[in-house]
Amino acid sequence: RYMRQFAQLTDGQVDELSEYFSAQPPMTAQVDGAQSVGEAIYRSGLPNMSVPACRSCHGAQAQGSGAIPRLAGQHARYLSQRLEVLAATRSSVSSSHLLPPAAAEMVALYLASLGASR
Repeated sequence: RYMRQFAQLTDGQVDELSEYFSAQPPMTAQVDGAQSVGEAIYRSGLPNMSVPACRSCHGAQAQGSGAIPRLAGQHARYLSQRLEVLAATRSSVSSSHLLPPAAAEMVALYLASLGASR
């Protein structure tokens, strides 16, 4: 229902909206003890499951680079869903995203907690 409005935007309006949203600081979320587990997985991966450290591609502070997306400050639910989709595609890129659901949730909570100051 709401998406019809977006289909009528001009290229200039899309560019303006893109500039506006990309200039906004990342959100921060309140997290619980899962944050430290998620941080450990982000920084070290799960070697026993052949899952590399997320930071090896996304950066030490999850800032991303070029085609590698910034993860810091993204919504935890969005990140969990994206990890689920990537794991389901079974492509060469997604093979590094094969986290068990509970681990993916903890990493997502950690990443959501990262704000612009980190």
